[in-house]
Amino acid sequence: MSSENNSVSARDNNPANVFILTVLSIGHGITHYYMSAFLFLIPYIQASLGLSSIQVELFHFVRQVSGGVVTMTAGFIIDRFNNRWGLILTGCLILAAIVFGALGVSKSYVYLLLLAAVMPLPGQIWHIPAIVTISQRFPNNRGFGLSVHGIGAQVGSTAGPYITGLLMVSLFTGLAWEPWRATTVAYVIPTLIIAFFVWLALGNLSSVSRNQEVVDLLTRVKNAKALLKDRVIMILVLVIFLRNTGFNSLMVWVPLYLTDSNVYEDSLGYGPALAGFYFSLLTLAGAFSSPVLGWLSDRYSRKKVLIPSLIIASILVGLIPFVGGDSKLMLGIIFALTGLFTYSLGQLLQAAVLDQIGTGSEGATMGLVLGANSIISAFSPFIAGRLIVANFGISNVFFYNMALWVLAVVLLLVVKLRVPDKNL
Repeated sequence: MSSENNSVSARDNNPANVFILTVLSIGHGITHYYMSAFLFLIPYIQASLGLSSIQVELFHFVRQVSGGVVTMTAGFIIDRFNNRWGLILTGCLILAAIVFGALGVSKSYVYLLLLAAVMPLPGQIWHIPAIVTISQRFPNNRGFGLSVHGIGAQVGSTAGPYITGLLMVSLFTGLAWEPWRATTVAYVIPTLIIAFFVWLALGNLSSVSRNQEVVDLLTRVKNAKALLKDRVIMILVLVIFLRNTGFNSLMVWVPLYLTDSNVYEDSLGYGPALAGFYFSLLTLAGAFSSPVLGWLSDRYSRKKVLIPSLIIASILVGLIPFVGGDSKLMLGIIFALTGLFTYSLGQLLQAAVLDQIGTGSEGATMGLVLGANSIISAFSPFIAGRLIVANFGISNVFFYNMALWVLAVVLLLVVKLRVPDKNL
C-alpha cells in the first residue's frame, strides 16, 4: 500500500503533469474565449440579419442539442482512442478557427443554423480528454486540478467579450464590413497559431491507462449505463443540469439585457465596450476563486463548498433586476461577486462525479453526463424566452436562474456523496 501511496503522490507532483495541466488550461481558455466572444456578438448578429427573439432562441437550441449529441458520442470515442488525445485537442482549436471564419461571412439564418450545429464542437470535445487527463494525473487533488483547468475557461470567458467589444469600437468601426464580421475573421490566424503550439506541447498526450486491455465499445456503453443507474450519480446529473441550465441561461440573456436592443424594452442599452466589460465581470472573479474553492473541496468535501456557493450565487443573481440600470457601480459589483461563485462550480461538480467512478470509463461517463445535460438544457432558452421574457420582460429572467440554483441546493442537501479513497 505504501508503494501505491507514493506512486499516486508522485503523479500529483510530477512536473510533466503540471506542464500538461498548464497547457490544457491555456487551450481551454481559447475555446471559452471563442464561445464567449460569440455569445457577446449575438445582439449584433441579430440586428444585422434582422432576427426575431424566437429565431435567436432556436439558434441556441440547435447549438445546445448538437453539443450534447457530440459530447455523448465523443466520450466513448475518446476512451477508445486514448492514445490520440493530443491530436484531438489540436483539432478542436483548428475547428474553432474555421467556424470563426465562416461566421464572419454568414448571410442568412439557415447558414447561421448550420454553423450553430458545428459551433459547440471545439469546446465540448475539448472538455472530455482534458477532464479525464486531469482526473487521472491528479487523483489526490482532482478538485484543485479541474479548478485550475477552469481558470483558463474563466480567463477566456472574461477576455472574450471585453476584447471583442474593444476591437469592434477601436479597430473595425467605419469599415465597409460590419464590425462584428471583421472581428470574427480577425480571430482565425491567432487561433491557428495557438493550435500549432498546443500540438507541439501535447501532440503525444494519451491516457495513463492506455496499456490496459482494450475494451470494446458495447462494453463501454454497458458500463456507463450501469453507472448512470447509481442513485448518487443520477442526483449529481440533476444538480449539474440545474447548475448548467441556469448558468447557460445567464450567458445567453445577459448580453441581450446589457446591449441596446429594439426587441427587449427593458434592456439597458450599453454600447459594445461597456457591455463587454460588464459581461466579462461574470467570469473575471472566478479566475481567482476557482483554485481556492477546488482546494477547499479536496480538503473538506465537495458539498461543503458547493452548497454555500450555490446559495450565495442564487441571492446575488436575484438582486440584478432590483439594481438594473439605476447604479452601474452596484451592477458591476453584483456581476463580479456572482462570478466568484458560479463559473467554478461546474468543475467541482465534474470532480464529484469522477469521485464516484473508477479509471477507464471516465470519458464515456462524463460524455453521457455532460451530453445529456446539454441536450436537456437546450430547452432553457425557450422556457426563459417564451414564459418569462415574453411575458414579464428580460430583467425577470434572473429569477429563473435563481430558482434553478435553489433546486440544486435542495438536491445536494439530501444526497450523500462518496469520498474517493486517496490511496487508490
